[in-house]
Amino acid sequence: MWVKGETSGHFQDVEEILYDCDVDTLLYRVRQRGAACHTGERTCFYRSAYRRGGKPNE
Repeated sequence: MWVKGETSGHFQDVEEILYDCDVDTLLYRVRQRGAACHTGERTCFYRSAYRRGGKPNE
């Protein structure tokens, strides 16, 4: 099993796990310690495919 932070030392501590009304999706709320992305960004979702009133990020 893959453990986030095992190599990098950047861990995510699970604070809460929520599920939706259909019980088919989980949302993990975590406390971030260090970067989450291999690029060094805090999150892997730092680029936008669509932004109202603006251009997509490159």
